[in-house]
Amino acid sequence: MNQDIIALVEPRLGAGLVVKPTTGGYGTASTAIVENDHGERFFVKATPNRPGGARAAARREALIGPYLADVAPRHLFHVEDEGWVVVVTEALDARPSDLAPGSPDLEAAFAAVDRITTLGLPEVAATWVDTRWDRFATQEEIPALRGDALTHADMHGRNILLDAQGRGWVVDWDWPTRACAALMPTMLGVQLVSAGHMPESALEWVSSLKAWEMASERERWVCALVNARMYEEFARSRPEEGWLGALSKAADAWVECLR
Repeated sequence: MNQDIIALVEPRLGAGLVVKPTTGGYGTASTAIVENDHGERFFVKATPNRPGGARAAARREALIGPYLADVAPRHLFHVEDEGWVVVVTEALDARPSDLAPGSPDLEAAFAAVDRITTLGLPEVAATWVDTRWDRFATQEEIPALRGDALTHADMHGRNILLDAQGRGWVVDWDWPTRACAALMPTMLGVQLVSAGHMPESALEWVSSLKAWEMASERERWVCALVNARMYEEFARSRPEEGWLGALSKAADAWVECLR
C-alpha cells in the first residue's frame, strides 16, 4: 500500500503500523489490513482521488458507513487529500460465504441480508436512485424498479462474509442505492442458481427474505426480466469471461422459475 495512504491514516490509527495488503474484488482501490502497536486491526480501502465513478463510489461508501451498524464492519472514519479517498473500518476475521446447495453458510448469509432491510432507508441515501438497470427496461417497466429499499447493488457470496462465530456481515458498500424491494433478492436468487441450486430451491431461500415479502409480483417479475437482459448483453459483449455466461444462464433460469 502506498506510503501516502499510510501517512493519511496514521494520525488516527496510531504508530508502528503493520500493513498487510489484501486482494480481490475492489476494482481500482488499494486495500489492506493495518495493525497498530496496540494490536488493533483495521481495514483500509483507498481509492484514487480523481473524477469518475470510482471516486463517487468511495465517497458513497464513506457516507453510508455510519448507518450500517449490525450489518457491516463498524465504520471508523474517512479522510481525503489530493491523491486518495480513504475509508477505514474495523477489520473482520472472516471469510466469503459459500452459497452452494447444502452449505451451512446459507442461513447466516440470508440473515445478514435481512438486516439490511431492517435498517430502512437512511436519509443520506434518499437521492441514490438505482438506474443501472434502466437501459435494459422498457419505459413501462422502469417504474417497477423504483422504490424505497436500501439496496446493496453488488450482492454475491464474496460480499457476504462469515466471522469465526458464524455471523454474516455484508461488505464492499461502494454501490449503495435506493430501489424497489425486489432488486436485492433477485440478484441473490441468480447467484444461488449460478452456485448450483435448482431455481425452485433458490426461490425457496429468497422467499424467506423480508425484502421479497415486501415486493409486489410486478416488481419481482420486472427485476427478473431486466436482470436477465443485462447479463445477456454482458455475456454477449464479453464472451471470454465465462462467469458472465454462467450468470446469464442462471438469470434466464430465474425468469423461467417465476413465469
